[in-house]
Formats: sequence, structure tokens, C-alpha cells
Amino acid sequence: LERQPPNTLLAGWSMGGIMALEAAAARPENIAGLIMLSSTARFCSDAGYPCGVEPHNLRTMRAGLERAPARILGRFFDQVCAPLKPAPEAREAFVSDALGLGLPALANGLDYLAAADLRPRLASIKIPVLLVHGEADAVIPCGASAYLAKNLPSATLVTKAGVGHNAPFAALSFVSEAIHAFAKRVLG
Repeated sequence: LERQPPNTLLAGWSMGGIMALEAAAARPENIAGLIMLSSTARFCSDAGYPCGVEPHNLRTMRAGLERAPARILGRFFDQVCAPLKPAPEAREAFVSDALGLGLPALANGLDYLAAADLRPRLASIKIPVLLVHGEADAVIPCGASAYLAKNLPSATLVTKAGVGHNAPFAALSFVSEAIHAFAKRVLG
């Protein structure tokens, strides 16, 4: 981030959104605005945060990744595409690409999701934030973006009915129009 021009927009989808939020909390002076697509401040739910995934589900996925990685990744891809049913060739390509990253990298990603919790830092993030979320998201509930909108000082939430976690792909026009309007407002 220190090498980016001062009017940089930082964007992230899903786990990338959590990482972008983490970067914005660490170096807000280098970011003009943040765009979070189907993302959250905390992936797992807890007593004070019902907007996440049950920690047990993530632990089960992590364990299944070691036993039957192709099956677990295929199921995950189905959730990403829900409520639509993915084409078998797209599912196969996703599983192959994910396996190409290696099981240690995939496990590290799940460990990051289990541990990351940016809720305590939200009030300190004063830059404009665009939150885009599909209302039918089966991976990260849309309530996670509603939580962010309520707890970030300068956030705008836009949602799309009937769209799941893959909003950047399933609702490309909607997402690109929201990003364009946000960039125009933030950057002039």
C-alpha cells in the first residue's frame, strides 16, 4: 500500500474483502476508499455476532479438506454459486484450480478465516466504504454486510435479491454500476 498513489481504491471479494478491511485499518492514509464484495469483518459467528458461519462448519470443512479435498471444494463451489446451480465444467475447473494452490495454502486460508476478527477496528476506519452483497449468499450471510454498514462510520450498503456469494459474476452489471458510482463519488 505504501507504493500506491494516495487516491487508491482498495477492493476485495469474500476473504479478500476481510484482508482489504485489515489493510484499511492498518494504513487508512493510503486508501481513498474501500470496496467490499460479499465480505465480512468476522467469518465465524459467536455469542455477540450472529452474522457469521458457525465455527463448527469451518472446522468440519478444514478436517474434510484433508480427507476428501475435491468433494469439500466442490461443495464449497456449489455454495458460492447458490442459488444457481453451477455448470459441471465450471465446478471441475474450480476444484482443479483450488487444488493447484496446494492443501497447505487452502488450510492456511481457512485458519485465517477462523482467526480474523476486525470488529474492534471498525470505528477507526473513517474512509468511504462500499459494501455489495447478494441477499441469497450461502457463504457469508448478507447480515454481515449490514453489520459492517452499521459499524463503519462512512459505509454504503447495496444488496441484490436472488444473488449469492458470486455476486461479482452473477450480477456483473449491478456490481460494476455500484462500483462506478462509488468511485465517481469518492474520486470525483
